[in-house]
Amino acid sequence: MFQSANEYFLIDVSEKFIDKINGFKRLPRGWHHGEGIPPKRKTINEAINIANYAYKKFLLIDSAPGLDGEVQIALYHPKSKDNQYLECTFEGNNNYNITLFKKQNNRWRIVKDSDVESLKDIESEIDNFVREIFLWEITSGSYPKDIFTDISEDLQVSLLKTTGAAFLLSENLAFQTPEPQYATT
Repeated sequence: MFQSANEYFLIDVSEKFIDKINGFKRLPRGWHHGEGIPPKRKTINEAINIANYAYKKFLLIDSAPGLDGEVQIALYHPKSKDNQYLECTFEGNNNYNITLFKKQNNRWRIVKDSDVESLKDIESEIDNFVREIFLWEITSGSYPKDIFTDISEDLQVSLLKTTGAAFLLSENLAFQTPEPQYATT
């Protein structure tokens, strides 16, 4: 499905994912070795709404039913999915839980585990999770190595337009001579 917002097209989570979560409602009582009840429609709808919110933040999503009628969704970012993920649990009694897992010394550890009061609180936790991922990407050095080219002998240096605009004062002070600048090894 497409929705238009501020001239951008936003894609909802896939129908396959929605079918999977909706399928939890059809689980029979005792679906897991004699235990387990199916989640309520409201719980499923809340999980789908949060999944849509997370998907629009470019997160990967998976889900699983809980034994007491819960729906859990796990949120991953493609670049950090091997190091961390956020798990959101929607309980049948209108309680919500957020758990942040990070891999430390090749073991998954719970870094944060908290109950939250509303879906808005879950959205705030997702925003914090995404913000932390982007900070991690910037500090890990993935952006600078993608921006700069290798230095080779007799290569003329030219500034990127965005760099020149961002550092106009520095550029004017640094390159006051009309001579071309060369990089050497």
